[in-house]
Amino acid sequence: MNRRELLARSGAAALTLGLSRFPLGWTAEADAPKRRILMYTRSEGYQHDVVKRQGDKLSLAEQIVTDLGKKHKFEVKCAKDGRVFVNDDLSKYDAFLFETQGNLSAEKSQDDEAPMPKESKTALLKAIADGKGFVGCHCAADTFHTAGYPKNRWQWQEEDKRDPYIRMIGGEFSGHGAQQKAWMRAVD
Repeated sequence: MNRRELLARSGAAALTLGLSRFPLGWTAEADAPKRRILMYTRSEGYQHDVVKRQGDKLSLAEQIVTDLGKKHKFEVKCAKDGRVFVNDDLSKYDAFLFETQGNLSAEKSQDDEAPMPKESKTALLKAIADGKGFVGCHCAADTFHTAGYPKNRWQWQEEDKRDPYIRMIGGEFSGHGAQQKAWMRAVD
């Protein structure tokens, strides 16, 4: 067998082994445990309409993520009560999805929910550092600001002076102009 034949046969064998679970390798295993996500939507300062609840009904954002979970076979727990980070076992979640705003440890909030105890923030950041997933939607960078915000929001802060959450998420909301009406045309 020459070198070219060896490479062709080795490549074919590797491809066969790599595709042996196709197409099942691209979907969740039937007997695999469902992935679990904790979606947290508390708002301290400004509450976006997309996370406002009407009574016991989930908000629009929570309903969308819950529907995606049903479609793609993962469980979603939606919470606005910050005590979920103390009362729940964080290790049972595979990821955390935040559509939050402001200081989540502040007593008062727009949605009248219990704050996130300060020690829970540390537990959350440790869980993420240990490999849990994190998704920050829209206003997640407008959460747990660096000390001195909003006065210092246009100034560059040294890494060690930034809030640990802001360091983890990689950016901090500084503001935006007035909202405006616009047209969006989906062509494809």
